[in-house]
Parts: sequence; C-alpha cells; structure tokens
Amino acid sequence: MQIDLDSSKQEFQRLVAEEFGSEKFLALLLRLCDQVDLTPDDTGWVLWNICDWYAVARDAVTQC
Repeated sequence: MQIDLDSSKQEFQRLVAEEFGSEKFLALLLRLCDQVDLTPDDTGWVLWNICDWYAVARDAVTQC
C-alpha cells in the first residue's frame, strides 16, 4: 500500500491536536520513515518529530 505524504501530514496534525503523547503519533512517523521515499527536508521533519516525541515521553533510552 502506498502511503501519501500529504495525507500523512494531515493525520499528523490531527494527532498533534488530539493525542500528541499517544503511540499512534509515533507509529505514523515511524511508518513514514519505513515506507515513504522522503525528501531531505521531509526526512528532517519526521526525525525531528520522532525525537520530540521521545523527549516529551522522557524515553531517551529507546530513542538511542
């Protein structure tokens, strides 16, 4: 199944608004890394938000 980056970004915005700390948020970002051919800017955006999620969750050990 092809993942659409624009619809994924919309889903990201919805998750930020509704349930930032949830595993759904992290799962979306990890799925983007694994299944979408991202531009360097989009890759940076995804990785930044993954790091931010782990920081908010205070789970630096898993992040490394």
